[in-house]
Amino acid sequence: MRYLESKIRNELFISRDEHASLLHANLEFARRACTRFLKAYDRGRDPRLDHPANRQWLRRNTGFNQNVWLHPLKINLPVDNLGDVTIAPETDPFEILKLGTYVDSCLGLGGCNTQNAVAVLLEANKRVLFARNAKGQFLGRQIVAITRANALAVHSVYPIKAPKPLQDLFALYAEDLAKNI
Repeated sequence: MRYLESKIRNELFISRDEHASLLHANLEFARRACTRFLKAYDRGRDPRLDHPANRQWLRRNTGFNQNVWLHPLKINLPVDNLGDVTIAPETDPFEILKLGTYVDSCLGLGGCNTQNAVAVLLEANKRVLFARNAKGQFLGRQIVAITRANALAVHSVYPIKAPKPLQDLFALYAEDLAKNI
């Protein structure tokens, strides 16, 4: 199984549905929440903001610009040796679930924290920013979250060895997002 998981992570030759199924099967925690979400989404409904915990969080936390947080802008700038790069919050649930698999981190298939990929998908205070090139190919990602103090928490850019110009672009985006929320 470990060999298969490694091969999947490195080659990403499976469909998004197969990836979600494999990730779901390996969850120790958050399995029920993931199941409920995937079933609702399969029926054409995105229930993330309807969840009582997310509604409560949005009601309690009014000290930031919720519209900017829920509908942030994307940026597109040229990056040395990468061409035009777009950074934007990922909105496709199946892509969000791949946030660890793309970079072979603990949040991906076979990782010790796959349930946190589900948390990023389902919890209103968390977002994942994806960087993609002009062809739409994944280049890197960064998780951001709103803290209890309504500040922006910025996690490391992955892959860890992302080129410095790409890391700088993520920093620029996070700085702008922090100013506007």
